[in-house]
Amino acid sequence: MREPIRLLAVFLISLLALCMLAGRERLTKPSHDNHYSHLAASWLEGKLEHEGKPPGWCTPERARAKQCKRHDFDDWAVVWTLELREGSSVRGYPCKTEACLQARRRGVESWLVIGEGLREFERGEIRSRKDTWYVSFPPGPALVMLPAVAIWGTAAWDVLITCLFAALIPVVLLRLFDRERGLAEGRSRDHLWAVAAWTFASPALLLGAHGRVWFTAQILGALCTCLYLDASWKCRRPALAGLWLALAVSCRPHMALALPFFALEGWREHRSTKARTLAALRFAAPLLVIGAGLMAMNYARFGDVLEFGHRFLEIRWQQRMQEVGMFSTSYLARNLQCAFTLLPVWQSGPW
Repeated sequence: MREPIRLLAVFLISLLALCMLAGRERLTKPSHDNHYSHLAASWLEGKLEHEGKPPGWCTPERARAKQCKRHDFDDWAVVWTLELREGSSVRGYPCKTEACLQARRRGVESWLVIGEGLREFERGEIRSRKDTWYVSFPPGPALVMLPAVAIWGTAAWDVLITCLFAALIPVVLLRLFDRERGLAEGRSRDHLWAVAAWTFASPALLLGAHGRVWFTAQILGALCTCLYLDASWKCRRPALAGLWLALAVSCRPHMALALPFFALEGWREHRSTKARTLAALRFAAPLLVIGAGLMAMNYARFGDVLEFGHRFLEIRWQQRMQEVGMFSTSYLARNLQCAFTLLPVWQSGPW
């Protein structure tokens, strides 16, 4: 009975700390950026797109009444459907580079058309346009939100759900440490210090208590990665390892970089080619199935199996994204500054 009590105590202490940091106000209502709840709601309605405008949309009527000045939302993707004078239609996003802005002043609209690339339309060539909004993030966390959204709708307490799953990470790590290193004198205490460091002295504390679309995905991705490491250790459960890695990737695609760990464990544990091949096939099966599902969803929404939707984000950085790209060495200096030299900003009010 010692181990279950030990694991339960770690879970409860971690959860209590996360909930205290989050605060009652944040825990007992949906967060401002509960994109995954909206995605889960769309799935329950049999849709891939969001119904209507995103939360926080500033309507023209409210803008005229000075009830809002700008759209109060973050990181929603929009794809426009253009009905053309010739009777055909295309889907895409307006080009916002400096060259395209110059062309617009001459009466030429430039659009990044899905499946075609840059296309220009003369004045009057576009008869109508309709916007369709999407959650642009990999959809894994929406699976976690599904049960709560099915019961409470988009009013589900997504921050509390994030705290619950964040509190499971030290439990998974402690179980792995105890199993592989045992509970000999001194080791038990070392394992507790290790999971305490993760829970209280890493970014996981703030991310888990903060919730919202970005941090919920990071927490769930970290949890699935820890479960992947647990299943991969000594190549214990290849199929389960593949499932957890696939789910981690469905939260954050860069989690795929953890794949070599299983390969090394399989090579270390199995001596025969047959055993290694069998383990690899069992590992790959869930990866291929879930990967195919993610690619099918991307293609249905954005016409590209590798596009989760960030190319279509309705944000003020679009001009820079289109001119420089989303992956460029020009961002390196700022990223290094954020990683190593920026100091915390303290505030007395709520987040």
